[in-house]
Amino acid sequence: MAILRPGAKRTANPMVKLALLATCLMPCISMAAAAVFYSDLAAAPNSGGENGGGAYVTIVGQGFGVAQGTGAVTVGGGAVSGYKQWSSTKIVLQLGSASASGNIVVRTDAGETSNGIPFVVRAGRVLFMTPSTLASSIRSVRPGDVVYLRGGSYSSRYGTTTWGDRSVVLGPWASDVAFVGYPGEVASIGNFNFTDGTGMANNLTIASLSITSGWDCISGGHFWQVEESGATGGRVVNNECAGTYGSDNTMNGLINFGGDGWKVFGNHVFNNAPAAINNNHGIYIQVGADDVEIAWNKLDHMKLGHVIQFHNDGTAFLFERDLVHDNEIVGTIQDDIRGLNVGNVAAASTFTFYNNLLINLGQNVSAIAVTRGNVTVEGNTIAQCNVASGAIQVAWDTLGRITARNNIVTGCPAFGATNGANISQVSSTATQTSAVFDSSWRPTNPQTGVAPTKLIDHAGLTRSNPATIGAYQIGGVAAAVPAAPTSLVAQ
Repeated sequence: MAILRPGAKRTANPMVKLALLATCLMPCISMAAAAVFYSDLAAAPNSGGENGGGAYVTIVGQGFGVAQGTGAVTVGGGAVSGYKQWSSTKIVLQLGSASASGNIVVRTDAGETSNGIPFVVRAGRVLFMTPSTLASSIRSVRPGDVVYLRGGSYSSRYGTTTWGDRSVVLGPWASDVAFVGYPGEVASIGNFNFTDGTGMANNLTIASLSITSGWDCISGGHFWQVEESGATGGRVVNNECAGTYGSDNTMNGLINFGGDGWKVFGNHVFNNAPAAINNNHGIYIQVGADDVEIAWNKLDHMKLGHVIQFHNDGTAFLFERDLVHDNEIVGTIQDDIRGLNVGNVAAASTFTFYNNLLINLGQNVSAIAVTRGNVTVEGNTIAQCNVASGAIQVAWDTLGRITARNNIVTGCPAFGATNGANISQVSSTATQTSAVFDSSWRPTNPQTGVAPTKLIDHAGLTRSNPATIGAYQIGGVAAAVPAAPTSLVAQ
């Protein structure tokens, strides 16, 4: 079955999408400040591999400069040994013996220094596998290894081939291992399952691969009625995830998991469904997974229900400290997809949704819909959604609570409540924006409270201080900021 891959209609530059907004959102004309958003690997060896230089690490961010020039990257204060790629948004480096555990920091050719993100140098091997060697070699991996899959089509079954129906079935023997597409090459492979029935592959990294599946790209191996029963510490980064299930009702997510500590960064997720099926999802988090971070992903060119959903059928489990930020969720037409959803969760569950861009969503379902739990919704931009009851809504259950500030909503009503008991203190001016100018607005991870040296918006531009509302920096001064209504708080 042919894959509906993104074509010429896809907008590469997210700032272009702001033409959809009625609110004046002209971007700053200043250059983006140097900022590192994330890396594909969080830990790797600094020896072995090609030229003895250890693992290659890809870092993604903004403002690195179009050319390296005199720019350089340090890891734990030590200079890296070389670079495979340097662009304004991505650097591929090789660690080298001087790298140490500590922060990855970029210094640009212009002399600007970025924020740092943590990295651990640890023991392990750097291995290279091909379509002809993966089947015979995959079971030889051990903790700490980084396995680079060279370019080509991986069309066999790998791992524990006697269990499960996924293309790559992993188990405890694959814990603390990274499977990464070799830099600059396209490794195409089928779906991954993080359990082989004997246990879980915990702390597993899947990065920079082209994954195509008729069911799901990544399955964390959880059981739907056992709390936090899936693999923990999964890291899914920079993958192309294509669902080819057509009109099947999968009741699943293209990336789905139910374990603590997952990081899902920088993936592009899409499918080939001919029509929207509400039980199908882009990223689906279940059974009370805690400390989850879903960030910098592009989810578009698809037809399904809620694009990112926290939910569990049956028992309402407790989800804690889960973050969704800096994602782009864009519908080709309004009724192709829904947005973010918090469904059947325990009432004490906690979530933060910030810096997301949600455009052209529909099915008369709110772009951010909450049934239960405590959800902070801040700094998002929501535009042109087909929903009568409100782009940000508490629905169905009196146990849902939303606190919203500094969001921009245009092209649809801003707030709604199904039963009237969920939301109070909503100003009538909130029909266009939920702007509350709040100097405590945080453009970075509110869980850790760590901010870069300069405030960065969704597109990597420098924010003013205090920050403007929405996912993007607003050009101009106070006149560009809508009047602030009363904050939205669910009682």
